[in-house]
Amino acid sequence: MAKQKMLKSIPQNKINVKLLKHISIFKVKQINEYKQKIYLFGIPVLKLEYSNVIKVYVLGINLFQITSSLNKEQKQLLEHLKARDENILYEIAGEFNLKGNNIKLPHILSLEESLKLIMEQRLSVARLGDAEFNLMLGTENVEHKYWKIKPNKKLQDKLANTITSQNNKLLVCLWNFMGSLEAFNEYGKNVALEYMPYLRPKLEKYLTKEVYGNAFISRPYMIYKDKSKAGYIFDIWKKIWNKRNVVIVEGEFTKFGLGNDLLNNTISVKRIICPSTNAWAKYEEIKASCLKQPKDTLFLLALGITATVLAADLAAAGFQAIDIGHLDIEYEWYKSGAELPEKVNGKQTNDAAINSGIAVSDIPIKEIKTLQKTIIDIIE
Repeated sequence: MAKQKMLKSIPQNKINVKLLKHISIFKVKQINEYKQKIYLFGIPVLKLEYSNVIKVYVLGINLFQITSSLNKEQKQLLEHLKARDENILYEIAGEFNLKGNNIKLPHILSLEESLKLIMEQRLSVARLGDAEFNLMLGTENVEHKYWKIKPNKKLQDKLANTITSQNNKLLVCLWNFMGSLEAFNEYGKNVALEYMPYLRPKLEKYLTKEVYGNAFISRPYMIYKDKSKAGYIFDIWKKIWNKRNVVIVEGEFTKFGLGNDLLNNTISVKRIICPSTNAWAKYEEIKASCLKQPKDTLFLLALGITATVLAADLAAAGFQAIDIGHLDIEYEWYKSGAELPEKVNGKQTNDAAINSGIAVSDIPIKEIKTLQKTIIDIIE
């Protein structure tokens, strides 16, 4: 009867779905707090039964019962449901902080914990997310329309060495989509469900460290439901480079920190300009240029996948180097109150489906002159 009631609450959308099974996943000694229902696609379809074993009713999809005449919207719903079905056990484990033989989640610090560790110990940072995972693993999604890096054995090996690095001055940061997705809005959840179900089983053998930093330190605004904490996170960032000599290593169209106050409290800002796509092809030249800088330099690397391995190499050479990612764009969105990824004039904004080619005329003349004064090297 309970199953029938749950089935009635699921909009069929002409897709023949049914509850296939319940799966025993965790043996738990004690549970202090729990939720009666788990929501799938915004609909209460999973119900937990608590005893020594938690039983979770999972929405299953029988592919043989689906007709071939699905429209585009129905196919998208189907793919979303399939991804959520594969990911839900890990979401539950993360939500309730549960452990079991079948579910292994890496320990990922919060945004605040990660940033304070970086600040207090002057750590370098290498972040790994969908792009790095796909390239390291050589998956079919590796030639992304923005990454534009073809499968490369040397880079794959460098990424594998980075994610397993034992350098105590390097904080390896992972996508925090591994467990619960409760903190994220629909935009963030959709990104997680696009990648995690097929990446997760391939990643497990690389996740050997006890603690990881949070890769979303560079994305504290757009993907979260609660955006009220973003200002606090940006303030911690500003403390990291307070009264520091900063060298930004970035693509031609990135213009990190230009036109806003993000870097106003630094002593100096200089730039090494690199190719806007496939910077890896010029990696040795880029690294050589960085190694010429004074040892007290703080490097901020906004260079996609290349930044991940460059941070590790510079850390090994005794520098502090932070793979800073999209932080500047996130700061622009935070300042403007953007609700979805949108174009930022004068800057490359991949998340808004803008790949490059921002006209110089989009940037005020004063800012162009400021940018030109800060450039110390151009790698072409």
